[in-house]
Amino acid sequence: MMLVSEIYESIQGEGRHAGLPMTFVRFAGCNLDCEYCDSRHAREGGTAMTPDEIIAKCLAATWRRVQLTGGEPMLQDDLPELCRLLIETGFEVVLETNGTLDLSPIPPAVIKVVDIKTPGSGHTGDEYLANIPLLSENDELKFVVTSRDDFDWAGGLVRKLDLPKTCGVLFSAAVPLVAPPDLARWILDTGLDVRFNPQVHRHIWGDDVRGK
Repeated sequence: MMLVSEIYESIQGEGRHAGLPMTFVRFAGCNLDCEYCDSRHAREGGTAMTPDEIIAKCLAATWRRVQLTGGEPMLQDDLPELCRLLIETGFEVVLETNGTLDLSPIPPAVIKVVDIKTPGSGHTGDEYLANIPLLSENDELKFVVTSRDDFDWAGGLVRKLDLPKTCGVLFSAAVPLVAPPDLARWILDTGLDVRFNPQVHRHIWGDDVRGK
């Protein structure tokens, strides 16, 4: 069984899929407590569902693109099996994860969006860098920046590991701690080869992102 916080259809707000309609499966429970978390409602509770029940809900939706998010999806023991079944059923599957847990059980066809936690998250050192060799050009690494110090820390890691040669690299502003124009200027001024990652869903729905 898997603990599901909510299943809904919306517009993808981030990364290379930004602007596309998708079905979102948000799982309950997380192993972190980031300062800027925008889905605290998913930290507890949830409805127990089998992978087959989740797939039935996804099949009843309009789209054949599914994002698995949380919470932290990798806490669900049946997640690899759910991913496999979704792919076999014909879905494009995107997994958003905080990056602290081993991704090797996840089928390679799953598009992985992996957070690398900056100091401002309150969880520096938890990043599971062993996951980086598992990523390909179809996957993405995301840094949420809460300050100029966060930006410099993340930029140093990007350059040290030459991350743009591995996968897409996204930098997001933790609004209101960092204004999007400031983050854009830092990227331009430093010549960092990363994608500025606005949260499109916030522009559409506002700050209350639950079920949106």
